[in-house]
Amino acid sequence: MRQSAHDTTHHDGIKPCFQQARWRVLGLLLLGACLVFQINLEAIAKKASKADAAAASEDPAMVLAELDKTFDGTLVKVRSRMLLTPKDAQAMAAAKLKLMDLMTSTPNNPALVLPVYKAALLYAERDFPDDALELFEFLQVHFPNHPYSIRAAKHIEKLGGTAMTSSSSGKTNALPSGANATTPSTGGSPSAPKSP
Repeated sequence: MRQSAHDTTHHDGIKPCFQQARWRVLGLLLLGACLVFQINLEAIAKKASKADAAAASEDPAMVLAELDKTFDGTLVKVRSRMLLTPKDAQAMAAAKLKLMDLMTSTPNNPALVLPVYKAALLYAERDFPDDALELFEFLQVHFPNHPYSIRAAKHIEKLGGTAMTSSSSGKTNALPSGANATTPSTGGSPSAPKSP
């Protein structure tokens, strides 16, 4: 096979003008991929900022109602000696993180009392005395005259902590109507008292 003077090929069988075009096409493809990647990053960032704004604008009462429901369901499972699924454990951890955020951002919100008390009972039942003590002590500090705080003092003593004493003498141990708060049975060894 004979080549003409105009039909010069490179050593790999591709004409030089096609080689240059191949590099241009590859360069354009790479540039296009970078642009698409940048656009996707911007879209992801916008979605994340919208999600953060939505989470920040969530009504704390709705969040607390959701947390209360989560802790109720998990507490029932624990008390009936059912094993928690990984999904239950994950929901419990996520609920505690949300609860801790609310405890930090709005520590004197009275709507926190019931979810914090239920979470503390749950952690006491699951033999996590440090977590339970932290939550019971939160009730003692922020809501010292609330009936759940008074009950929390008993749980703190059972867990080996030191309950706060209140100077008010007119306390009752009555719970709000419809409230169900039974004492946990902790099977582990008591933990060392936390220093405030």
